[in-house]
Amino acid sequence: MTPLKKRWGVFTKSTDSRAFYFAVRALNGEREERMNTVIIETLVSLKTINAAVGELTNAAEQTVLELNQTVVHGLKEASADGKLTQEEIANLGKLLLDGALAKMSDSGIGVLKAANVDINAIVTGAGEALIARIKRGEVENI
Repeated sequence: MTPLKKRWGVFTKSTDSRAFYFAVRALNGEREERMNTVIIETLVSLKTINAAVGELTNAAEQTVLELNQTVVHGLKEASADGKLTQEEIANLGKLLLDGALAKMSDSGIGVLKAANVDINAIVTGAGEALIARIKRGEVENI
């Protein structure tokens, strides 16, 4: 009877230990290759998601500039105090979202939906950030 030896946390027969050693090495190499593939696929996915978020941010900023030029100035001039009402701000928010999504490519929207990204939050955040920069004078108010 061949004595059992404990190797790699498993009891094996000593005559099988060399074959077991090479089997474990092969599995580890296969796992390493799979892990490298998963890492590469993850990096590509993140790069794709990042590009789609960038496209959405640019679309939101462009829409803010367009709305500022075509709608906001008229609303402020029509107002007695030169300020927008809450209802007008809410309506502008809807126009911002609609305008930004209209500028997006179908593939960009698909990537963001597949990644479960909050599209409304990105559009709103990018729009509010640009409006704040306009008010501080960092961006030319068109």
